[in-house]
Amino acid sequence: MHAVLCSLSFLCGLLIPVCALAQPDTLWTARLIQAGSATASPVLYGATPLSDGSFAVVGVADPGSDRTDIFAARINAVGDVSWSRSLGVATADETATAVVQTSDGNLVVVGYGGYGATSNLLMIWGLSVTGDSLWTRSYGSSGATQGSSAQLLPDGNIIITGYRLGTDLLHSDLWLLKCTPNGDTLWTRVHGGGGTDLGNGILTGPDGKLIIAGSSTSFGAGDYDVWLLITDSLGNQLSTATAGTSGTERSYGMGMDSGVVWIAGRTAATGSVDNDAYLVKADTSGIMDWARSFTVGRTEEQFRGVAPLDIGGVLCVGWAGVNAAAPKPWIANVTSDGTLHSLWIGEDFQQGQLYGLCSIPNGGFLLYGTVVEGGARKGYLIRMGSGSGISGTVTDAETQAPLTGVYVGVTGRVQHSVTDDQGQFRLLLMPGTYDLVVYGPCVTSGTIEGLTVWEDSVTWVELVAARPRYEVRQTSINVVVHNRVETVEPLKIYNHGAGAMDFSVQAHALVPEGSWLSVNPGQGVVPPRDSVVVSVVISPSAPDDGAYDYYGLLDVHAHSCPDSTDSIPVLATVLDAPDRENRLPLETSLRAAYPNPFNAVTRLAYSLPRAAHVRLTVFDVTGREVRTLVDDRREGGYHEVFFDGAGLPSGLYLVRMESGSYSAVRKLLLLK
Repeated sequence: MHAVLCSLSFLCGLLIPVCALAQPDTLWTARLIQAGSATASPVLYGATPLSDGSFAVVGVADPGSDRTDIFAARINAVGDVSWSRSLGVATADETATAVVQTSDGNLVVVGYGGYGATSNLLMIWGLSVTGDSLWTRSYGSSGATQGSSAQLLPDGNIIITGYRLGTDLLHSDLWLLKCTPNGDTLWTRVHGGGGTDLGNGILTGPDGKLIIAGSSTSFGAGDYDVWLLITDSLGNQLSTATAGTSGTERSYGMGMDSGVVWIAGRTAATGSVDNDAYLVKADTSGIMDWARSFTVGRTEEQFRGVAPLDIGGVLCVGWAGVNAAAPKPWIANVTSDGTLHSLWIGEDFQQGQLYGLCSIPNGGFLLYGTVVEGGARKGYLIRMGSGSGISGTVTDAETQAPLTGVYVGVTGRVQHSVTDDQGQFRLLLMPGTYDLVVYGPCVTSGTIEGLTVWEDSVTWVELVAARPRYEVRQTSINVVVHNRVETVEPLKIYNHGAGAMDFSVQAHALVPEGSWLSVNPGQGVVPPRDSVVVSVVISPSAPDDGAYDYYGLLDVHAHSCPDSTDSIPVLATVLDAPDRENRLPLETSLRAAYPNPFNAVTRLAYSLPRAAHVRLTVFDVTGREVRTLVDDRREGGYHEVFFDGAGLPSGLYLVRMESGSYSAVRKLLLLK
């Protein structure tokens, strides 16, 4: 497997990278922390690969300050920071959203700025590849104005999309701006209707076409809808289409491959503050294939970036949180037909958001965003591999039916995939050899070792998972016991499935309250198609003046399919302690088993005149030890233990008791 590459070199500028444990498909991860500050750190909104294999990342330098500046940094191929810069004027707020590298190697950073609550300037900054400021351009408006996305055109110029105040001076229009590598304007175009129309992403398509993802209230079915606008190379409209519901749909990142356009976003029902992730699939002529919402059961879910995978489908990034105040970074794979495979949610972070990703020419992706750890916000980068992986199915060992909702993970890593309604899963992995683990509700954990993943290929595997099946045959335990005498009753837990079953039993002494009711063992594993006997121990303590009724409950939880919980009442009638039982036994003895012959379970009783170490073992007729029933110190008195012959063949067995100089053997006949 590939190791995480940690940065140990001396770094320039303001930032320090901090390495982390690998996430799915990770070559390296880095946190960007502003030196000398526990809280002032960048949020990353844009990135691009550079011609030498390094990366440029941009965002906002300190989103919590009174006046924010843009942030820009260069990250080398192994995750070290080469340089970082914060740029802006002291009296304004500036944020960078996108960056491109021009043909001369310099950087053009796109974003917005303004004074107060309104961002009323689309801004462009020119930087050298070493981080020196070259020039700044701003495009003003009397209302909200923003640059959201940029692309380098085949002619060496730059196309930018965003929005600016429309001609009605009330609503924004989608804005296109084409400029030279030095920021000089070549032309601008606006598109929109009577509502609010925003440009969120832009790509260059075939024949010089421009493919723009927007959000529109002018066109579509309801509030905001995802808007796909296609223009010619001069920004003139060729086609337009929308996707959405009567609720709110917003677009963010875009991806394109082999004539297929993908748009990432979010959707919410009318009047709801909860969001689901949203993904639109279309072609380069503007025809929508499908638009779907996706959820992993959280209330705040968004896709912010999308990029095609070599193995088909797309990689999506964003966040998924229990609410808007607690987002967690989210990485998912969506197949071409719209099946979601959630790859990873960063549960270990206090908060986290992935704002996008960019494809890398030599394979793989750079993901960018922000996380919060220990109360401190940090810029966050993940370098992922090229899209090799493991796909396959998980079926039931008994029925051969596909298993839905089963987890398939990589041993030693946080990455996992969840099977869909066809039992299929997909894991994105770097080339290497992996051990897979199958686990989850309804299946027994198991490891599949030594699966090899090759470069740019998918290893297909058909996994078979065994499921335990719990059965309860006892609905209650009703006994007559003597006061101050320990009585043991068997509780048998059955597993009729093909997979091992974890179980636990908890005893509750209700009437009277106390510790008179206990179990041993309190938890364990029932082998496939087998059973386990739990000893229910009743130790009453009441006055010797008549009969008393004791009442308790046993809560039995079985990790089976489905998970099962039973409450079994325990009803004990407590009689006065007999004279014989009030005295200690006069000698050590092992009594005959009852019943004998027996089917599955028999009771063994023994007595001790004083506390002593007891060893009670069962052998077959060849002398092979098959069970150790007791091997511990016991108090003086009368004791019982159960021997469960489940899983053993019928036949003659011998039970031997050893305690000090005492030794005795009794015969047992198991009949099935």
